[in-house]
Amino acid sequence: MQKHLVTAFLLGSSGCGSGSGTSTPPPSIDPSLSLAALDATQKAELCDWEAMMLGGYGATPSCSDGSGSVSVPADRADCVAGLQFSVCAALVGDDFNCVDDVAQLPCQSTLLNAPECQAVISCK
Repeated sequence: MQKHLVTAFLLGSSGCGSGSGTSTPPPSIDPSLSLAALDATQKAELCDWEAMMLGGYGATPSCSDGSGSVSVPADRADCVAGLQFSVCAALVGDDFNCVDDVAQLPCQSTLLNAPECQAVISCK
């Protein structure tokens, strides 16, 4: 099952690795823009930031709550491809907040239950 958090995260089984848990400033994309309205350059910037927040492309940060880890797309192209939505009410700011939460606890439970992630994971 693929979800974008930009989430272009793949919901996977518990994995190994370590999350960065870092607080890297988000890219300079207007947080009030719709995720669906981003151009290719903005999508690439967002993907690069998300990957950096979660340990890099291809990472599977460790999940400590047993709900299963999230996985970062293998590369920028996979991430950008995951940002092609036909229906998406989420804003860039929603994604920023969701990724911040997931970086602190990189688990499926965070991605699926954090209020900040609900708009993002509903994108199709």
